[in-house]
Amino acid sequence: MPSLHKKMSQNTNLLEDLRIECRKQIIQYPPKKSIKKEIISIAKKAAITLYTGKQHMTDRFFWPNALLANALEISHKRYNDIKDLEALVKYYNKWIEKGAKFNALDNAMNAYALLYLNEICPQENYEKTIEKAISYIVSHPKDKAGSLPYRNDDSNNILIDSLGMICPLLCRYGDSRQNVEAVDIASQQLNNFFEFGFDSKTNLPYHGYNTDKKIKLGIIGWGRGVGWLMIGLVVHQLNCFKGN
Repeated sequence: MPSLHKKMSQNTNLLEDLRIECRKQIIQYPPKKSIKKEIISIAKKAAITLYTGKQHMTDRFFWPNALLANALEISHKRYNDIKDLEALVKYYNKWIEKGAKFNALDNAMNAYALLYLNEICPQENYEKTIEKAISYIVSHPKDKAGSLPYRNDDSNNILIDSLGMICPLLCRYGDSRQNVEAVDIASQQLNNFFEFGFDSKTNLPYHGYNTDKKIKLGIIGWGRGVGWLMIGLVVHQLNCFKGN
């Protein structure tokens, strides 16, 4: 028994360390590079800008940061630790101060935990940012089946990543605001991917598909891709079908 108590204590300490690190990383990620790596990074960004004509900037409000925000929400629900809430407030205030830009679907993912924060600490700027995120998704270009391309410059490439990034937000928003359109968009993304994005032999998803060329994209059963699918699917079921 002593060994069991010791193991439980170690697990508790590890979890606490992860929560502390999560509060740090949500503000600091991506971490600052060494001088050598920073020079290499600047050279790469310059090359990308020269080749594409678009300036490449580090996005500190991308999907990894949004996932950290989701983790802090879960942690706050479980432990009711004010430090988790303070980290979320600091992160979202920083995002809003910088204009809460939506360069890609990845950025819209941030509004999921913001809905939670806005319920606890209602703020007009939070509400405006949530509506801005929903408007971005609703007005986003779509393929002929109604799916949102992962990037605007690939208008027919539908990737599994977006299912975990926007479907949970659309479902939580639709459920809390009784917005049927948001729920319908989320349902359509999932239904379309099940119809067009799966391998018929293994019943596993591809990374994506192209509706115009009628081809599948990437590998079958990509681990993180399956994770994105499960996030979108589970939250969709929990939020959109509570009475069923």
